[in-house]
Amino acid sequence: MRHIDYVDLHVHIIFQMLRRRKKLMIPELNTDNKVVGTKQVKRALLNDKAKTVYLAEDADSKIKNEITTMAEEKQVPIVYVESMEKLGKSCKIDVNAATAALLK
Repeated sequence: MRHIDYVDLHVHIIFQMLRRRKKLMIPELNTDNKVVGTKQVKRALLNDKAKTVYLAEDADSKIKNEITTMAEEKQVPIVYVESMEKLGKSCKIDVNAATAALLK
């Protein structure tokens, strides 16, 4: 990994810790340059289009394992979100979301 990738990863980890403490929404997801949902996130990872993956901690374990494995293989950072409800709201959708990804 390049140095900038490590910096980006550390910034995401810090934001993750702050979000848990302050219950903040996820401002990075306030963009049209994202995909929401497991199928779309998998497709983005397979096509090397995912920049960062967001994964709800209360998502089904099978989904978490699949997305984690794919993201690690592609060296895409993962940001864990406390709930599917919070991830869905952060993505500005009316339903819960197990996964989302920012695109390159």
